[in-house]
Amino acid sequence: ITKNVEANHSSVAEKETSGAAEAATAAATQTNVDADSRVQNDRHRRARKERRDRKTERRAAARKDDKEQTEAVVDASKKERHRAMRDLQPEPRKPNPRPLPGEVPNKDGKPKRMRRDLRDRRLKKSKRDSYHSSSWSSWSGNEDTCIVHMTNLTPRQEFSDIFVMTHSDKLYPPLFEYGKPAYDDLAALAQDGDTDQLVWYYDGPYGDDHVYWVTTERGPIRAGESISFGIDASGSYDRLTLATSFIFSNDGFVAINGEEIYDGATFWLWGIDAGVEANTQLCWTVQAGLNQFPTQSECYSDRIVSNLNDNSILGEGFVHVHSGIHDLQGQSDAKDFLAFSCDDFNANSFSEYFFEIGFDDDMLLRYDDDREFLDYLRDNDDLQRYPIVDLALDSRDFFTFCDELDAIMNFSQNARTFVEPYLFAFNTLMMKVELEC
Repeated sequence: ITKNVEANHSSVAEKETSGAAEAATAAATQTNVDADSRVQNDRHRRARKERRDRKTERRAAARKDDKEQTEAVVDASKKERHRAMRDLQPEPRKPNPRPLPGEVPNKDGKPKRMRRDLRDRRLKKSKRDSYHSSSWSSWSGNEDTCIVHMTNLTPRQEFSDIFVMTHSDKLYPPLFEYGKPAYDDLAALAQDGDTDQLVWYYDGPYGDDHVYWVTTERGPIRAGESISFGIDASGSYDRLTLATSFIFSNDGFVAINGEEIYDGATFWLWGIDAGVEANTQLCWTVQAGLNQFPTQSECYSDRIVSNLNDNSILGEGFVHVHSGIHDLQGQSDAKDFLAFSCDDFNANSFSEYFFEIGFDDDMLLRYDDDREFLDYLRDNDDLQRYPIVDLALDSRDFFTFCDELDAIMNFSQNARTFVEPYLFAFNTLMMKVELEC
């Protein structure tokens, strides 16, 4: 029995010793495996870092190449524009007053004063109040009176006050002629919705024998709305001229230009561009004021500049069919409408800058001294019609001038909020006009 017990104890001790050895061997093996795993993970991390570094280097090299390419293209574009500017005189829109209505061209194309007899002249009338819409229920009508119905066909555009005139077919000059510069009074209507100059011209001291009725009908005519008003037309005074501007544009308007008046006449009006202002479509250059923009328009949120109605960026210089509102996006789309800064030309004096933008007055450009240059500008009224000259005269020296110009450019760069085509675009007819006589 004793021997059996000792044998059992010995067997248990051997098993315990064997188990401890196996555990030690397993622990050593696990330690080796962990060490190998750490080495392998370190190797993978280094490989990934090297790949990231190589990719970053390739991207940096690609960006550098793209930047160099872009700078080369920009430099070439600037040089080309600079060369073009040297060939162009920077003419602002010159005043274009309407000639006297009694001065019609003769066969030689020269103005000829027509005979004016005030005793036989038909007096121009303005019976707008007597034909107000509130009194039409009792209106009986007569052969000299017609009612004009105007309907806005656009989804978002609004129309300003309306200039209305009846006259004979011998009226000269007409409201406008395609392909010719717009007169100042028409420019005021197209850019600002101002009919006063047209009314003053045709119904004021220069009114002529061929005008019978002149008035202003108050707007606005909002999208989808219609208005009606009365006019007088009698005998040979059977022509209608009518014009109103659409406010979400730079210088757009619609017009009837001396068409015959008769019962049932219907006119479908397209958009017309007065050509006196560039179609920048910026919030601060269109006619509409802040409170006239719909809330979903970005111009409604641009509260600082939306009321400016800046008309200083010049247009094509002649009346033509309006090309509509286009999708202008990004910082470079309106760059051609803006002026050049001093840094664009590396100019160090007034004479260098004015030469680069196209001035060719030899007497002016020979003054390298800024003070003498400004004195020459002050003594020459012909040069003072340019806005850039006014800016120079308001500056103490050339560097102040450049700072002011940079401030204008920075404002122009930052205030690049455009009217949205999806809200204000017009691709078809804009206005329907019907006559009821």
